[in-house]
Amino acid sequence: MIADPTLRLHLAIATVCPIVGINIGSMGDPASVTFIPDPSATASQITSAQNTINSFDWSDTAQNAWMLQQTRGSAVNNLGVTVDVYVLLRALMLVLLDEINLIRSLLVPVQTARTTAQLRAAITNKINAGNADS
Repeated sequence: MIADPTLRLHLAIATVCPIVGINIGSMGDPASVTFIPDPSATASQITSAQNTINSFDWSDTAQNAWMLQQTRGSAVNNLGVTVDVYVLLRALMLVLLDEINLIRSLLVPVQTARTTAQLRAAITNKINAGNADS
């Protein structure tokens, strides 16, 4: 899952300083990175941006971790999307929830039914814990 860290660096800089853009001369070489601060940027923000560049982790490990974090965030956000495939997946989850609740009602002692909010929370927890990564 190795990819270009340009976006990650851009976002890291933009977090501390308003910028117009960045340029990376040589990947992995902080000295070759330049950025164009937005005219509204303060001297302190520009210094913070340069510090971010100087301390940026260019490693594949850091990039992979960031990409995985983005994927997990997207998965959690998509739990509420109403695109065909997500509607289908939600319907499938709800059918499974109905079946689980039926089984729970037959247990002795009877177990309370799980709600859709509990299902959503459980799925979100699995995604955030990394249980669904592979």
